[in-house]
Amino acid sequence: METKQHNVYNLIILDESGSIEDIKKPTIRGFNEIVQTIKDVETKFPEQKHYISFVTFNGVGIKEMLWNEEVSKLNLINEELYQPSQSTPLYDALGKSISRLKEDLPKNITYNVLVTVLTDGEENASQIYSGEDVKKLIEE
Repeated sequence: METKQHNVYNLIILDESGSIEDIKKPTIRGFNEIVQTIKDVETKFPEQKHYISFVTFNGVGIKEMLWNEEVSKLNLINEELYQPSQSTPLYDALGKSISRLKEDLPKNITYNVLVTVLTDGEENASQIYSGEDVKKLIEE
C-alpha cells in the first residue's frame, strides 16, 4: 500500500538586528540546531515532505533567503554569514512573512505549518504591522 505524502511548511524568521549582537553565538547555535532537526525529521519520516521559507530582518530590510524550497537548500550559518546590525522591525518581519505564507499555502489540502522565530524580542522599527496585527494573523 502506498503511503500518502504529508507536507510540512517550515517558516524560520531570524532577527539580524544589532541588539542580537550580545547573543550572536547562541542564536547561531539555535538556528543550526533547527536546521539539523528539520533535516533529520525529513530523513526519519520519508512520508513527510518539508518545505523551508527562511527570512532574515533588520533595519535595512526583510530578506527572503529561501521561500518554500526543499530542505536540502537550507544551510547552516556561521559568524561570517550572520552579521547583526541596524534596528529591529520585528512586527513587520512577522506580519509580512506570515501573510505571504498564508497566501502561498495550497488550498483544500491538509498540511502542517511550523513557525520558528529567533529573536531577542526587541521591536523598534516596524512601520506596517503592529503587535496586535501580528497577534490576529497568528490567531487566524
